Amino acid sequence: MEILIYTMKVKIKKLHKDAIIPEYQKVDDAGFDICSDIDTNIYPGNKPKMITTGISIEVPKGYVLTIRQRSGLSIIYPNYLSIGVGTVDSGYLGEIFVPVVNNSSSVWGIKRGDRIVQGIIHPIIQAQFEEVNELSKTDRGEEGFGSTGV
Repeated sequence: MEILIYTMKVKIKKLHKDAIIPEYQKVDDAGFDICSDIDTNIYPGNKPKMITTGISIEVPKGYVLTIRQRSGLSIIYPNYLSIGVGTVDSGYLGEIFVPVVNNSSSVWGIKRGDRIVQGIIHPIIQAQFEEVNELSKTDRGEEGFGSTGV
């Protein structure tokens, strides 16, 4: 089976000469690594700290950039991305910031150049909402959390 991977040119701006351009680590990766632009310590607790990246990305119209946790860091620092999944719309041209928290019991030392999150560029589908009195019937219906077992 042939696998197709589509590519596109995406403009990126270094906000200073030492900023690090994101990279895909493997040829088939969906996500590219985004690096910290500063040396800092993240202390245990719930207070988010903004990590700068030193880059701005021009997301093409019709696409969105999502910012996600790196799975390796998630093992050490569970739920470290304080916003869950970040969304960068095509209209935003400012610096990419990463709000992180440290849910572990030890200090998290971040160094400039550390890969802290990954970005994925997705096409956008905008919904046209139609108000109705009833929704279609399904086998599941309104059964929610836990309805399919634990």
